Amino acid sequence: MNVDKNVMIKYLLEVLKRETSENNRKKLIELGDLVAKEMGKDNCVDARTIKGYIALLIALGFDIRHETGGYYLSKRFLDRAETKLLCDQILFSSIMPADRKNSIIESLLNDLTDSDKKLIKSEINESYKSQKKFSIYDETICNIEKILDAMSKEPVKKITFDYGDYNEKKQLQLKPDSYTVSPYHFIFEQGKYYLLCQLDEDEGTGTTRNFRIDLMRNIKVRNMNAQDCPIEEDLTEYCLRQVNMFSSDMDEEEEIVLEVNSAGLRGLYDKLGLDSVIKVTKVRDDKNNKPIYKASFKASLEGTKYFVLQYLDQIVDIKTPRLKKLIEKSLKDACEKYGFKN
Repeated sequence: MNVDKNVMIKYLLEVLKRETSENNRKKLIELGDLVAKEMGKDNCVDARTIKGYIALLIALGFDIRHETGGYYLSKRFLDRAETKLLCDQILFSSIMPADRKNSIIESLLNDLTDSDKKLIKSEINESYKSQKKFSIYDETICNIEKILDAMSKEPVKKITFDYGDYNEKKQLQLKPDSYTVSPYHFIFEQGKYYLLCQLDEDEGTGTTRNFRIDLMRNIKVRNMNAQDCPIEEDLTEYCLRQVNMFSSDMDEEEEIVLEVNSAGLRGLYDKLGLDSVIKVTKVRDDKNNKPIYKASFKASLEGTKYFVLQYLDQIVDIKTPRLKKLIEKSLKDACEKYGFKN
């Protein structure tokens, strides 16, 4: 067969990915037959040629193993469990239309064997949480591209954009004034993309803001150099302190101290992460012999307020005075607004 060597190696790699695994090994003659079929040829590729190409692939870094029963591709770019996790993250996206989910998932599955593809695809429903219209997805992708354009400049440039929120007609209603910012990082939180940035008027204060990217419009790259990011700490720790991604001045961050039950502690771990800097000690048992914990961490007061309101039944006491006043005011306002009795 007069076939380019590189082409044949490509087909061999595809066969190894699709047809082999530790539990499904192939002999050289079987691989030669599968490669020939892949190329639309009748004659089997001889075993010596396949063995030589396997040696070349191993030299290039592919983990191809020869054990009892034949050859198989051991380590893939993504294993089955990793692929499943990534596919689910795509499925859970609330801004992506179904056809885009399908095409991206198909690309992720290409590295798996046919049996693993079938297993994962059997429980995939691309319509789950999918946008029926392209507007939000297209707008988000367009906005990301424009921001990336500014961030790709040397040096990084500032951007100007309009910002708004949705009204009763589900239309984005823009605020009268635009924003000029130095863009720093993209953040994905609670199913939404945010831009971490600094407003022009906040330069020199160390204050940063978070803007939802799908709520931006009319983004323009300015011929103005962006300011350096004032955040020197680990970005993950910074984002965790912005509970629910509420932007706040640095003086609105405070050492939060709460007493919580087991469900409240789980809620804190879910929100802040097990690796976050949150100090937890058991302080006592309640009247039902259930443990009560003291949890302390630094976070945005405004963001933590909404967390506390969400977990009122699981939070035993609030030890941070300013936070306690915020909660008290929110509850009093709610009682007045809805006619509840104190």
